[in-house]
Amino acid sequence: MDMLKPPPSLSFTGDIAENYKRFKQRYQLYVKASGADVKLDDEGQIALFLHTIGDEVIQIYNTFDLTSSTKFDDLIKKFDNYFIPQKNESMNRHIFFSRVMKEDECIDDYVTELRILSNDCNFESLRDSLIRDQIIRGIREKSLRERLLKEHGLDLNKCIQICKTFEITCIQMQKFEKEKIEVAEIKKSSKYEYNKSQTKGKSQTAQGRQAEVSIHNARCIKEKEIEAQVGMIIENIPVKSCRLEEIKKETENDREFKLLKKYIIEGWPDNIEKVPDSLRDYCTFKEELFVYDDLIFKNNCVVIPMSMRQNMLEQLHYNHLGIEKCKARARSCIFWPHMNKEIENKVQNCNTCCRFKKRNSKEPMTIRDMPHKPWSVLGSDVFYYKEKPFLIIVDHYSKYFEIISLSNLSAEVTIAAFKSVFARFGIPDILYSDNGTNFCNQKFREFTKNWNFTHRTSSPTFPQSNGLAERYVQTVKNLFKKADYEKKDKYLALLEYRNTPKVEMENKTPSELLMNRNVQGLLPQYSCPISMT
Repeated sequence: MDMLKPPPSLSFTGDIAENYKRFKQRYQLYVKASGADVKLDDEGQIALFLHTIGDEVIQIYNTFDLTSSTKFDDLIKKFDNYFIPQKNESMNRHIFFSRVMKEDECIDDYVTELRILSNDCNFESLRDSLIRDQIIRGIREKSLRERLLKEHGLDLNKCIQICKTFEITCIQMQKFEKEKIEVAEIKKSSKYEYNKSQTKGKSQTAQGRQAEVSIHNARCIKEKEIEAQVGMIIENIPVKSCRLEEIKKETENDREFKLLKKYIIEGWPDNIEKVPDSLRDYCTFKEELFVYDDLIFKNNCVVIPMSMRQNMLEQLHYNHLGIEKCKARARSCIFWPHMNKEIENKVQNCNTCCRFKKRNSKEPMTIRDMPHKPWSVLGSDVFYYKEKPFLIIVDHYSKYFEIISLSNLSAEVTIAAFKSVFARFGIPDILYSDNGTNFCNQKFREFTKNWNFTHRTSSPTFPQSNGLAERYVQTVKNLFKKADYEKKDKYLALLEYRNTPKVEMENKTPSELLMNRNVQGLLPQYSCPISMT
C-alpha cells in the first residue's frame, strides 16, 4: 500500500458532481490495488477516505449526524446524496421524447444529442430502439420518415446510415441544381451579348464566337466538377490497381451482375415478381446502389461478385479475429448479400480458431483513465514467444500497439527498442510498465529524464494494474500462434488487426485513431477525401 500514490483530493472547480464521481472511482481502484479494503475495518476505511478526499470535504463531514458505529458504506451514501443531485427520470424522458431535429442540424449532431439525453432516462436494454424511434419521429423530411417506416428489420445503425445517405444526397442535389442555374445564367447572358453584337454588324462576330466558347468552357468546367464529385466515392476506397482490375473483370464476367448493372442504370421492374430470384436480395436497398467505373457500389462499399467472395472471406479472417471484428472490418469497405451470415459460418467453422480458443479466460483489470489524445499514455510489457523475448508498447487512446523483438533483457537493448518506436511516433507523456529489472534501473531512469517523460510502474502485489499491456500480450500471442499454425505471415496478421474497426472505439480502427488514416492492407481501405477546391 505504501508504494501506491493515493488519488488527488476532490476538486471543487467546475462540475462538482462529476468531480466527485471521478474521485470516488479512482479511490475505489486505489483501495482495491493497495488491499486497504481487506486490511482495514470500517473505522480505518473512513479515516483513509477522509484523509484522501481533502480538508473541504472534512468540513462537510463534520455537519453529518453520525455515531461511532457508522459503517463506511453508510458514510459513502451520505456523501453521494450530498454531491450527486437526484435526477427526475420522468422529466428527463419528457425532454428526450420532445427533442426534434433542429433547422440546419445534421443527423450526426442530432443522434449525439439523443444519446446524451438518453443517459439520464434509464432506458437500459431499450435504449437503442427508443433512440431509433425518436430519430424517425424527430426528423424534418417526410419522405425520409416514410422510407424508414417501410424499412424491414430497421435497427439503430441501419437507421443512421439511411439518414446519412439521404443527407449527403440532398447536399449533392442542391449543388447540382445550383450548377445548372449557373450554366443557364451564363448561357442566357452570353446569348444576349451575342444577339446584341449581331446588330452591330459583322465586325462584332468575333465577340459572339467568344461568348459561345465561354458557354462551352463553363459547361466543361461544371461537368468536370460533377465528375469529380462522383469520383470522390471511388477515390476514397483506394484499392490496389491489380485488385481493382480483378474486381472489374469478375464483375463484367458475372451474368447476374450484368443484369444488376442494367437495373441500376435503366431502372428496376415495377413488379418484384419480374426480378430474378438471384437479384431479389438487392431490392431492399436498391436506392443505395450505383455504378461507377464498371464497378457496383452500395453506398461506399464495393459489391463483390460471387467468384471472389470466398477469397474475400479468407482475407477477412486472415488474422483469425472474432465474428464481430470480422464483420466490422468487412462493413468498412466491401459488401454482398448475406455477407454477415457467411462471416459467422467462416469463423465458427475455422479449425485454427477452435484449436486456440480461450477457455475460462479472465479479462485483466484496467484502471487507467482514457487520455484525451493519441500516444500520450502508453503501456508496456515484455513477453516470451517460442523462448524469444518481445517488447509490446500499447497506446491507451487508440489501442494501437508495436511489437519489438529483443536480443536480451538488458536495459540497453530495452531502451534502444523504446527509442526506435518513439523516433517514429513521438515521445509520450506517461509510460506504464511492470517492475522488471530492465525497467527499474538507473539507465532507464536517465533515459526517462533525458527524453522528458514520466515512467510509472505497477504494484508488485497487483500486476494487473498494468492490465492493458497484459491483455494485448495475450492478443499478440494468439495472433502469432494462429499465423504459425497456418504458416501465414505474422506481420500481415498484425497489420490487419490494426486496420480492424472496434465497436468500443466508435467503429474506428487503431491506425485511424493514431494516424488519422488507415494503412493499405489486404482489403480496400478508406483514405483522405480528394480536394474539391
